[in-house]
Amino acid sequence: MAPQERSIGEKLLLRPMSGASAVYASSGYEYITHNRIFGEYISRRWTQRPPAVRTVGPGASAPGRSRWVLGELMWAAEADLAASAYSTGAYSEMLAQYELLGDPLMTLDGGEPVVAATLHGEPDQVVSGSVELAALDATNQRTLAISARDEAGIDRLEVFDDDGNNLTSAIVVETLPAGAQTHQRVDYALTVPVRPYDHTLTVRVYDTGAALPTDRHWELELAMPQTTVLTVDGQAHDPQAFVFETGVPVSFGATVTTAAWLTPEMELTLTSGTLTLTGVQFNLDKGHGLSLGFTATANEAGSASGHSVTLGIDGNETVIVLQAAPDDGGVIGIGRVLNYPNPMGEDTRFLVETGATGTGHISLWSVAGSPVARIGFSADGDDTVIEWDGRDAHGDELANGTYLYRVEIEGHGGTARSDVQRLVIMR
Repeated sequence: MAPQERSIGEKLLLRPMSGASAVYASSGYEYITHNRIFGEYISRRWTQRPPAVRTVGPGASAPGRSRWVLGELMWAAEADLAASAYSTGAYSEMLAQYELLGDPLMTLDGGEPVVAATLHGEPDQVVSGSVELAALDATNQRTLAISARDEAGIDRLEVFDDDGNNLTSAIVVETLPAGAQTHQRVDYALTVPVRPYDHTLTVRVYDTGAALPTDRHWELELAMPQTTVLTVDGQAHDPQAFVFETGVPVSFGATVTTAAWLTPEMELTLTSGTLTLTGVQFNLDKGHGLSLGFTATANEAGSASGHSVTLGIDGNETVIVLQAAPDDGGVIGIGRVLNYPNPMGEDTRFLVETGATGTGHISLWSVAGSPVARIGFSADGDDTVIEWDGRDAHGDELANGTYLYRVEIEGHGGTARSDVQRLVIMR
């Protein structure tokens, strides 16, 4: 080969319209059989014993996670061959001639983790995507078995509630199959609490090739719904149309259906900040059902926030609207949503123009559609400004790049959503 001509490895890297990210090869052809044997060592390292090292991202404190990092894989394969019966002669010379053209720190990924989830019950149920849970007995717990596989390694499983709280350490047990020395397959046992209010837990599994919260991952939603049906004098009740008369008592009935298993030992309360409640009665029905009756009297016919009662079941509270707020009689709406500065550096502000009152949040996604952050706020019927420091629920800064966001507000008149807009992070 002429001195000025590129090597075979360089040609593979630079081939027009195709090429490679990296090339690992010898500069000669004199070790055909030896190359085949060395290739078997490389293959075993990739598929059977990936190097086990500390991972990146939130799982970095846990050592021993196997992953595919190009330089580590090739170095480990060379070490395997050097420690074998082929450690002398032509094999040693061959290893000395092998070199890597490319980034040795490049993390390789064969694809998303393959995950199978089973909800234990009578009978067991294979679940994916989104599933509703209901307690089977008074323990108010459901168990799931999750098996995750990845060619390089599984980094972690995490469980979050609606508020972004990480519940993983309290409800998840991680194990490896008997005799396993890598994290190419990891088994998880989840003990999920079922509480008496409307809520959802989100389960996420990441592999070591995509370990950051912004990376693509496997996800399962565990929904535990709670519904309330109201009546007045035995007739269906419409909070949007109903108006209290000052000083006139009104008799209400309510049927609550919850995912939790209700027991007589649970503490039941009914309170209101704007109504006088009398004759409150509770009646448990078939484990998941609760009937209640009460008389409500308004000291003032109107209220800026309407009239509602708060049902407490063992400390878990649910607001039940009896009369919708005057300003929220119809479908609520969102006007303009402004974000400045954009591009943002360390922090930014969102201005939401709306006359609605209620609970809101801003959802952010990567351009690939993966959720990366959720910012909660309260709307008080006026334009709302929300400050954000560019961090996710874990307190980690999001990487530089382009993200999508949307504002949602839940009020008495329903749910309003803004258009999807773009936010650029550039630190």
